[in-house]
Amino acid sequence: YERQSTGQGKELDISMFESALSTLNILATGLLYTGLDPVEGGFNYPAELPNYTVYESKDGRYIAVAALEKPFWEKFCQLIGRPHFAPLRTKAGDDELRHEIAKIFLNKTFDEWMQIFDGSDCCVSPVNSLKEAIDHLPTRERQLVRHTLHPVLGKVPQIATPVYARDTADGAHTPAVNSLKDTADVLAQFGFGTKELDELIAKKAIMADRVQSAK
Repeated sequence: YERQSTGQGKELDISMFESALSTLNILATGLLYTGLDPVEGGFNYPAELPNYTVYESKDGRYIAVAALEKPFWEKFCQLIGRPHFAPLRTKAGDDELRHEIAKIFLNKTFDEWMQIFDGSDCCVSPVNSLKEAIDHLPTRERQLVRHTLHPVLGKVPQIATPVYARDTADGAHTPAVNSLKDTADVLAQFGFGTKELDELIAKKAIMADRVQSAK
């Protein structure tokens, strides 16, 4: 599309981390703007594999385990101090083995487990809080937090879409002030004239009194 419109190509550098983080854009804006972390939800994976699920640590933090392949599973069993688990066949609904592993994880804190698994390459990772994810190195270096200039709220931080031109200036997209004129200006860009605007107001698709008083 860039080539068709400008005659030049465009490189899109899109990562899985950014794509995952962008799905939390509403929660992330709340955290970034207010400083308040959202309330954590519960975890409920009753039919998951013992080696592909989430376990709770001693201090209430969670750790994700995805040691599906044999080398990862064997290394995982070794690091949790249960090498005799390695020959066991893991299958969905194996509550006995999953509960045994869950009890093991409750014996150590989140940080202790992270030290144990550090550099192990057995597909074990922390379940980060939203704040930890935003503070993670790529978030800053990859410019995932962008700012929009709002006429009332000021500079509002937001998680950027993972597909965007990284040379776009921060704060370049300034929202409207919520006045009727702003709404009309935006609609005019799409070919809406005065007649169509009046029809939208009459149908209450646009709340003229509300947007004018909000200015």
